[in-house]
Amino acid sequence: MEQQNTLMTLDELFKVLPDLLFLLDKHGNVLDFRAGDKSNLFTALNTF
Repeated sequence: MEQQNTLMTLDELFKVLPDLLFLLDKHGNVLDFRAGDKSNLFTALNTF
């Protein structure tokens, strides 16, 4: 439950901030990301 609340808080935070956050593995592959405005992404979501 605490982890879910933390994720919800992060999602809300990224809705108001223009920043992008990417979680990468050691090879540089994108595992997850957060974006307040998904139009800021360089490529379509399905390419990740």
